[in-house]
Amino acid sequence: MLCSINYDGDLNTSNNRINLRKFDLIPVVYYSLAETLTHYYILYCFYHADDLTHENDLGGCLVIVDKDKSLLLGMITIAHFDFYSYVSGNRLREGRENIDGILYAEKLETGCREHPLVTQELNKHGCYAWKGMPRWMFWNRCYSWNCNKCKPWWMFWERRDSMDCTGIKCIPSDKAIMPDPFKINNFNDTQYGYVLVDILSSDGFWNKRDHIVNPLTFKSRGIFNSSTIGSASAPLVRDDFDDNLATGTIFFVPVTIASKYFDGDFNNNYIKYMNE
Repeated sequence: MLCSINYDGDLNTSNNRINLRKFDLIPVVYYSLAETLTHYYILYCFYHADDLTHENDLGGCLVIVDKDKSLLLGMITIAHFDFYSYVSGNRLREGRENIDGILYAEKLETGCREHPLVTQELNKHGCYAWKGMPRWMFWNRCYSWNCNKCKPWWMFWERRDSMDCTGIKCIPSDKAIMPDPFKINNFNDTQYGYVLVDILSSDGFWNKRDHIVNPLTFKSRGIFNSSTIGSASAPLVRDDFDDNLATGTIFFVPVTIASKYFDGDFNNNYIKYMNE
């Protein structure tokens, strides 16, 4: 379930695993915005207090929007040591990295703009576009091992991201409450609101990034403090292992990563950076 890094009332991220059943997990999505003359770049980060193998996890996605047309163009998601790229319609072309799939979107209410759909895998929380998990991840064909609608196993590709499968659908809201773990049904029936938290705000984690000043939150630059050997890293130190871009490009200079992953007309004159 989504939550904040201080869901338990403190900024010590090395006790978030042991406190899981002591506090409510209120759904939170962290975000930051960069703006150029032509585009918005919106980074969303999804924090989980526990990963299957380590404490703390932080996936996310970079959404690219055309300012003049208010049009959703594409998205780059963060999944483990890889970034994956998706395009809405034919609004962007392939750049120096392969496009990994289609970016699906929905309108949550009549007349509203497109909201990109993402999915996170069970236990490990890698973030992909809806219907966009790599094909080799056949064991994640559904969010419930008991979902008969996703069987037989060789039909996983069509049904893996079906709204009929078991899981929690999180949607933007002005108010968020903890999902009831005993009443999780399919995505259509199990919907909960999340609240947005600015990464740069006092409730965010940008102003806590100095691990010398805040050792309880970060054990080293951008790496969350942890009771386990592994731990998630904040977007300022995230990197794809083979795209040959500098660490933190997705946060500090999103035009650079957009220009490599997609062939588009991306203006490089920033009006606002994500860290200001």
